[in-house]
Amino acid sequence: MNDPPSRLGEIETSETPRRTWWAAWAAITLGAFVLFGDHAPFINEYVYLVRLHAVAHPNYIPHDWSLAGTFGENLVFNTLLWPVGRVLSVVSIAWIGRVVCWAALAALLLAVMRRLQIGLLAGTLAVLVWMPWELRIVGGDWMFGTFEAKPLAYIAMLGALAAALDRRVWLAMLLGGAAVSLHPGVGVSVAPAIAIALLVDSTTRRAAWRSIPIAIIAAIPGVIGVVRDMHGSTANRDVYRFIARDVYPFHMDPWYWGKLTFLVLIAMAAVNTWYAYSRSGTRGLKLLAHFELVCAIPTLLGVAAWETGRYEYLRFFPFRVFPVVVSVGFALTAAHALPRWWCARHENLRLTAMSVVTGAIVLTVLASAVAQDPVREAAFLVRRTARGFTGYTDSSTQLTDAYHWIRDHTPTDSVVISPPAQDPHYDTDRPQIATFGVPRWDAVAEWKQRVLAQLGPSDAAARAALDRGVSFDDEYRALTPARVHALVHTYGARYLVTDRRYPSFTVVDRSGPWYVYRVS
Repeated sequence: MNDPPSRLGEIETSETPRRTWWAAWAAITLGAFVLFGDHAPFINEYVYLVRLHAVAHPNYIPHDWSLAGTFGENLVFNTLLWPVGRVLSVVSIAWIGRVVCWAALAALLLAVMRRLQIGLLAGTLAVLVWMPWELRIVGGDWMFGTFEAKPLAYIAMLGALAAALDRRVWLAMLLGGAAVSLHPGVGVSVAPAIAIALLVDSTTRRAAWRSIPIAIIAAIPGVIGVVRDMHGSTANRDVYRFIARDVYPFHMDPWYWGKLTFLVLIAMAAVNTWYAYSRSGTRGLKLLAHFELVCAIPTLLGVAAWETGRYEYLRFFPFRVFPVVVSVGFALTAAHALPRWWCARHENLRLTAMSVVTGAIVLTVLASAVAQDPVREAAFLVRRTARGFTGYTDSSTQLTDAYHWIRDHTPTDSVVISPPAQDPHYDTDRPQIATFGVPRWDAVAEWKQRVLAQLGPSDAAARAALDRGVSFDDEYRALTPARVHALVHTYGARYLVTDRRYPSFTVVDRSGPWYVYRVS
């Protein structure tokens, strides 16, 4: 069915002034800064940018066990950016990378909107509403956020979608394969989804078959990195159970945040596909729906792996991509459908089918807001950004102060025992026994051993407590003096940072609730 004939100029985008597009791009980029512009480095930047720094500066914390890993999943990222890491600090790379990625993501979302014939105002509002939300609560992934390999892979994904919508098949295949190399966890879903969506479309099928080798070649560097990590790493199923249930449940447990959000994702995929095949659907919307449905396959396989206890398959993070792409797809579907419904309603055209789809969209939005309140999420993110620029002090910033004391007052080879809540490498500049939240995939069994050794009165007791739902922070506080002495003997630990009082150790510094003890 063609769109309603009147007021098409209000919802088509071909005649939109260039300055209006720039304004929309600026609004989305600014929205990303307001929501995700926290201090740098932050969260994953403490891991991936510190690794990049270690690659660029081989003498950086030379005795740190975690930084001695192969970093196979970031092989391409580190290879491309190590010259930058040689001359710029972690903070500078974080901010430059954030701004570049946010600007590129905003531009590519607008490019996809234009090709889907989505009105600029509706599309921009839909993206701004989606951004604090992203339904990342299933799988814990996101498109906008801190700087690492992941946003680069999503840039490749959006570029591939824009190219596919233009029927530039070779470019779409190239970018799909590049997503694998930039971030294998993202690309393993994106590349097959792009290829299958192009193969399903009769107008691109022949070119897609010819272009598959392009995607494979572009993906090879990422595959090499992953294989290099996995090869020779021996671990039984219990190690992966520990990672899935205790370390990464927010990434690997599909029901971690409740089942309603997962059901909302399924509803979004259904609405997107329904609308794409309705009388108002277009080739572009169908291609987008096919892309989303293929991305759902790893997620459904992941649910099967979780329910059957095959935790070793969850190390590929099967819940990562589908929630992000289906939620942004739903935002774009709503931005396409609602203005057309509004125009048809005011022109007294046939509304039955369109009204049903509109009702489904509204109900899905309401269910989504119940599952994960976007207003609350936005308020939390804005407050976090504001605190980062106003000198706000809390236990987290005081912990950083304790780390800086260690950096400034201890020998460079001092092994530090530190809390699991914040990766400390960048702030202490000292070696750690193991980084809690970041498994070394090339030595994952030893990583588990090192992590448990820093928790509770014994490995078995710590593991049992974690399985009962006790937090890593509480188990870290339960670390006994005898276990600390064992860490001194086994790993050469010299300092301990904790908010627990240990009368048997010497306090050398205190910052808020955090004590720095000399333990050897």
